[in-house]
Amino acid sequence: MKKTLNIIVVLLLIVSCGTSNQMMVNRYSKGYWGKWKNASTDWKTPAFYGCRNDFIIYDADYHPSNYCFKLEILGLSVSETLINQEIDKWYSYNGYVYFDEYRSWEELCGDVQKISVHFYDVQKKLVKVKVLKKSNGNYVYNVISGDSGFAITVPWNLVK
Repeated sequence: MKKTLNIIVVLLLIVSCGTSNQMMVNRYSKGYWGKWKNASTDWKTPAFYGCRNDFIIYDADYHPSNYCFKLEILGLSVSETLINQEIDKWYSYNGYVYFDEYRSWEELCGDVQKISVHFYDVQKKLVKVKVLKKSNGNYVYNVISGDSGFAITVPWNLVK
C-alpha cells in the first residue's frame, strides 16, 4: 500500500511540474480578460531573457533583438522579488513596455506573441504592472494601459 501511494505521489509531482512549465498569455480589453492560451501555440519556443523586473519575451527561433516586447518594472528590485514577495499576493508597480514603433498598443495587446520583423525603432509606453508570485513558483504579469492590456505567466525555471 505504501509503495503504491509513493508511486502515485511521484506521478502527481511529475504531472504538476510538467503543466506549470508553460508560458501562457492572455488579453485584456474594455474591462474583460480573455482566455489563457499557451504561448507555444504561436511561438515554437517561447523564451525569456532578463530578470524579474526587466525582461524581454521572444521566440527562441529568432534573435532576441526581434523580441515581441520588453517589460521594465520601475521600483522593483530583483532581491525584493526573490526574498520578500509573498505567494499569491498581487503587487502593483508602474513600468514601461517597449515594442515595435510600427505597432499600436492595441495591436500589441491583441497579438502579444507577434514577432517584430522590422524592429529598427521602438516606442515606449507607460503602463501599470501587477505581479503575482504563484505557489508553484511561476510569475504572472498583468500589463495594462487604459482599457487595453495583456498578461503573461512566466514559468519559475525561466525567471532569474
